[in-house]
Amino acid sequence: MENRWDLDLETVQNHISPSTRLLILNSPSNPTGKVLGEETIKGLVALADENDIYFISDEVYSDFSYTPHTSILQYPESKQITVKSFSKLYGMTGFRLGYAITDSDTVKSMARIQLLHLTSPPEFIQHAGLTALDCVDDASRNITIIENRLQTATKLLTRLPFSFTNPDGGFYIFLRMKTDAMNGREIADQLLSECSVGVVPGVVYGQQYDPFFRKCNF
Repeated sequence: MENRWDLDLETVQNHISPSTRLLILNSPSNPTGKVLGEETIKGLVALADENDIYFISDEVYSDFSYTPHTSILQYPESKQITVKSFSKLYGMTGFRLGYAITDSDTVKSMARIQLLHLTSPPEFIQHAGLTALDCVDDASRNITIIENRLQTATKLLTRLPFSFTNPDGGFYIFLRMKTDAMNGREIADQLLSECSVGVVPGVVYGQQYDPFFRKCNF
């Protein structure tokens, strides 16, 4: 957090081994709200090309970027699969509808694997997705609403004993207490039991994030 959740390219490079086949990106990030900058993406593309590594780029929150967002799709020379979803932009979380963008050969391979696991989304969900594509203005208004809520929340939270960085995108704030009085799990339990407020303990994202918790502004 002290480095604003910036990705260190040297650290990534040091973790690449002959068995590395895939880099998974998530920008804007859940839970930190970090948007990876253009230079960072360029560096990752260079590392991936040098080591013959695929990207899976989770860009589900890309429409909720409040700083310039660089998509892996801007680098068509790299091996990549970009993942998108109707869940956030169109408020269709429970519908579990999404899609992937990649080259035709990779799509054929993905389709062969998918064929063994599922057929297609239910028909009513497909119709909902088609209707959502005609709701661009509503989606744009929702983005503005979420951004305003996020700005309001960050201003109010500065008055409380929490440390955090202002998110670049998404609609989450990843916080920790300024003291070691409570960890993220204890904060989540207390907020739920005493205030009926639900937050996510940071430990679900890894043991190193036990002091943190995630607040949603959706």
